[in-house]
Formats: sequence, C-alpha cells, structure tokens
Amino acid sequence: MTVRRSRSGKENTEPRLRACKMYVGIGTVLAVVIAGALFSSWQHFSSWDYSMRNSRLRDQINKLESEQRRLIVAREVALSPAAVKRTFSKIESRNSVIPAVESKADNSTPAMASTTKIERTVDSKPTNAPPVSVAVKANVTKTRTETLNHIAARMAAE
Repeated sequence: MTVRRSRSGKENTEPRLRACKMYVGIGTVLAVVIAGALFSSWQHFSSWDYSMRNSRLRDQINKLESEQRRLIVAREVALSPAAVKRTFSKIESRNSVIPAVESKADNSTPAMASTTKIERTVDSKPTNAPPVSVAVKANVTKTRTETLNHIAARMAAE
C-alpha cells in the first residue's frame, strides 16, 4: 500500500487526526444530548411531583375552609336567641329536677320508706377528696340560678 508523504517527508497523519477529532466531537454532542434528555426527564418528573403536592394541599385547604365555614355556622346557630332559650330551658329543667328529688328524699314518710326500695352504690375507686358540705351545694345552686336569671334578662332585653 502506498503511504502518502508530505513535502517534508513525514507520514501524512491528517486522516487519523480528522477521524479522532470527529469521534471526540460526536462523543461531546452525544454527551450533551444525553445530559439534556436526563435534565428534561428530571424536570418533567419534578413537575409531576410538584403538581401532586399542590393538588393535595389544595384539597387540604378546601377541607379546612369547609370545616371553618361549618364551625362559623355552628357558632352562629349556638348564639342565636332560639338556641340560647333552648339551652336556658334545659339548664332550668335540670336545676328544677334536682331540688325536687332532694326534697322528696328529705320529706319521706315512714309509709313511703317501707314501699321504696333503696339501693346502695359504692364507687369502685375511692377518692381522697373531702366531702362537699351542704352550704357549698346551696351556693352552687344559687350561682346557677343567678346565671340563669342573668341570661333570661339579656334575652328579654334583646
């Protein structure tokens, strides 16, 4: 085979150098294309992740807003005059039942005592709290009555 020599007498290395430069260039371009594809796929999947998180947070915000609306409506209903009157009547009926039961127990006759069966209940866990005196019970009842009268006066003023 014939080897081309340059004018200076050396072997011609241009074809090898050109091939080497071409392979380096192709490798560089291929590396840039692969890096671009990887970067593009990374952005694509991070975008998906971001949108899923955004959707979850949006759903959570919607749930919290609906809960807030529900609580506001419940507060308005609870503070309405009709609800206050209902609550007042329930508390009043509880207070009127308790003294009546106590008065029946205090004014019991021997005839009632013989017909009434009394059961004794015992707490399974004894407490170290001191017994409540009758004066304290009367004071609590008086305080409840004053509170109820105050609520009734406010409702009447409205």
